[in-house]
Amino acid sequence: MRIMLSPLARTKLERLCDSKWPAEVGGELLGKNVDGDLFVFDVFAVPNVSSSPSVQYLAYEEAKYFLPLVLKMTGLDHVGSFHSHPNSTVPSEKDMRSCPGFHLWLIHQKTGYHTFVAAKNYVHVEVELLNEAASVQSCMFRGDQFFFGDLHVNEFGKVAGDATSLILLKLPEKTRVAYIAVLKCGNGDRTVELKKVSEYLGVSNKTLRKWLRSAEDLVELRRGFVRLKT
Repeated sequence: MRIMLSPLARTKLERLCDSKWPAEVGGELLGKNVDGDLFVFDVFAVPNVSSSPSVQYLAYEEAKYFLPLVLKMTGLDHVGSFHSHPNSTVPSEKDMRSCPGFHLWLIHQKTGYHTFVAAKNYVHVEVELLNEAASVQSCMFRGDQFFFGDLHVNEFGKVAGDATSLILLKLPEKTRVAYIAVLKCGNGDRTVELKKVSEYLGVSNKTLRKWLRSAEDLVELRRGFVRLKT
């Protein structure tokens, strides 16, 4: 079995660790099992409600009611769980035994150095980092592999996140794919040529326009171009 972590999921995990340091963070891993290989495409962060957050991760119990919603919206599967060790300690035997199935540990320091340690059914497995271009390309061509930027469960048990992610959460899968493609092809520019995006996705301009019409709160369609509103 090979464990492959997408660069977008990796970035999200590292950012989460750094933002909450020195507290431990954790949550669920979303992805796909393909021919015995495990692909982690996204993560669903769950608040740590431990009274000693710097030495223990205790997941917010009510978050389990929101995971099915996220899985349905993303089209991904629940493939495992994760939590961090901000004091740079490696998982102990007890730690390993308490985490059945697939579990990922993030060993990190305040300086931002991150190491990934994983186990499947209590047996250590190596983690491979996917090539970014291949990962993003896969995301673009499969509507079920969309990454939510900051989606999480807040302290009140509600699904929260940045405004754009919450809008995308309600949109059709193809619209989400098209929007992310616009971001990718624009590379920071707010106005992007439609032809460039349609060629990237392998669809016609007409199809791309159809997909993007549902995202009128996020984009403005012009003749031959699409402009980001946010």
